[in-house]
Amino acid sequence: VAVMMSKRAPSARRRYLGELCRVTVLDSTVRRALSPDCAAGLAAAFSEKGSLPTATMAACEADKSADLAAVKSAMDAARIPSTYQDRVLFREACVCISTRAAKLSAMGIAALLAMGPPAMSGKPGATIAVDGTVFEKYPWFKARPPHHLPRGPRARTRAAPATPRHP
Repeated sequence: VAVMMSKRAPSARRRYLGELCRVTVLDSTVRRALSPDCAAGLAAAFSEKGSLPTATMAACEADKSADLAAVKSAMDAARIPSTYQDRVLFREACVCISTRAAKLSAMGIAALLAMGPPAMSGKPGATIAVDGTVFEKYPWFKARPPHHLPRGPRARTRAAPATPRHP
């Protein structure tokens, strides 16, 4: 999942989930909620573009352990000191960014469905196929979009991963 920035903006570029999360956690408002050591560690570890991989976000979001051991491991690997509260907040940032991405993905699908059969070659119903590593491997990403799609008799859809077409 990539968010295209406006082509008119001087900083037009693609931002992947890890980059969106990096920019978010480096924001002064978010850093004020963290311990001073963690905030400083995040600033040092994630100062460069692309320094927070989406795979790290996925590992943190997938961590359901009581002590958030996987989040601690990821932060330790990046040399970021953290308290339990810091890990909770960092994981929540990952959840918020990925949930937003899933909702934005669903919004485009919902727009096509709202247009009705003309947008779907005049055929009733639709199968939505999604291709991409985030959809396939990010924890719970696959389950999120259907919950944000329209409901009711006009919205007879099912979400499915795309299958490659062979000539």
